Amino acid sequence: MSGSDPLLLVAGIGAWVATGLLAVLAVANWDPFWGFWPVLAAGIVSWAIGGQVVRAGEQVEESGS
Repeated sequence: MSGSDPLLLVAGIGAWVATGLLAVLAVANWDPFWGFWPVLAAGIVSWAIGGQVVRAGEQVEESGS
């Protein structure tokens, strides 16, 4: 496992937690229409980081076999 794999995992989990917190704040405090856009952007960023985490895990499995 390379040194960047744990960092990617932490970044992925952090992005997912931040997206959840942003969604809770948006529902509680923002207009439903305008609050949707920051949550959508955060979801897209979280999805992209999650893709990086999955790819890094697949590369580790391939190199380990």
